[in-house]
Amino acid sequence: MFKHKAEIATLATFLSLLSFVLFDVIGQNYALDKPVLMEGETIPSSLENIANLHNAILSSLVAQMRPLQTNVPPTKPWVSLGVNIWKDAFVLFRATDVNGDRLKYKVIFTTLSLDTPYKVFDQTISSQGFNKQDYASGEWGALKIPKDQFAPGIYKVYVQAYDGAQWGPLNDTPRFFIHPY
Repeated sequence: MFKHKAEIATLATFLSLLSFVLFDVIGQNYALDKPVLMEGETIPSSLENIANLHNAILSSLVAQMRPLQTNVPPTKPWVSLGVNIWKDAFVLFRATDVNGDRLKYKVIFTTLSLDTPYKVFDQTISSQGFNKQDYASGEWGALKIPKDQFAPGIYKVYVQAYDGAQWGPLNDTPRFFIHPY
């Protein structure tokens, strides 16, 4: 839920102060109506509810702070190429993230001879051509290859996943795209 300890600390401080203020306001309002508890009289349920809320908030924050871990980058993507019945070419990819973060991808086409980037589709910049805005960990994604943006030739295809904090490694084995196909 939270990626940084500072976010949790700020939220914990805010919620703790809020619950104390509410507890104090309700206590003051009760004191105006009934300044003293008579023998055998109990604290009104509204005060008990605020005290329970305060305890629940603090317990929840403590529980969230225990499992805090540093971000782990996504895994190397699994990559494949495909063509549909309308002869559109696609790059298919899938990676996982142990933190469960939503993923965005970068698809890199390099020339076969120079192995330098020819065309890069970076979903953190634009999701044009991708089938979704982002993906759940382990979810399949696709990029439709725009035929008009490639000169005839053979290209290597690499894919890299991004979890909002870190880029994962490139896929190990490049896939080859031949244009025109």
